[in-house]
Amino acid sequence: MELTLTITRAGVESHVTTRPRDLVAWERETGRGLGSMGDSPRFTDLALLAYMASTRGLTPRPDFDTWLDDLDAVQLAEVASGTPTRSAP
Repeated sequence: MELTLTITRAGVESHVTTRPRDLVAWERETGRGLGSMGDSPRFTDLALLAYMASTRGLTPRPDFDTWLDDLDAVQLAEVASGTPTRSAP
């Protein structure tokens, strides 16, 4: 599964796509499965996913609250299932 998020920080809009490691990190942090977001995810859930995806690989990684200081908006733009399909015989 991939989620594409539209993030606006300090007036600048960007797009970020989650990777499996971001989704696992979110589940570990929240103690919930991704399915618990349902059709209307909480803003905190989207912000945390956006943070994890946009700061992936940064060293040092800013803490979440510091990152939030410049966050203007975050929206779920696209959901791709990423479920592999079998080839026809």
